[in-house]
Amino acid sequence: MMQTLTIHLTQQKEQKLGILAQKNKKIYFEYDKEFLKTGIQISPYKLPLKAGVQKCDDDTFEGIFFST
Repeated sequence: MMQTLTIHLTQQKEQKLGILAQKNKKIYFEYDKEFLKTGIQISPYKLPLKAGVQKCDDDTFEGIFFST
């Protein structure tokens, strides 16, 4: 089962940042295509600003998703 969260950034206006997902105890992130055009680097070391799905290889996002 895959769980997902839609992530938004609110500065002057709210914009969709991307999708955070968990599947098989692994966490993934993908930037929204429109957000990529902004050039805003929210986390250059953990989440470089690039297209495509990025796998989190450490425990940075551990605890965001909880099983019930």
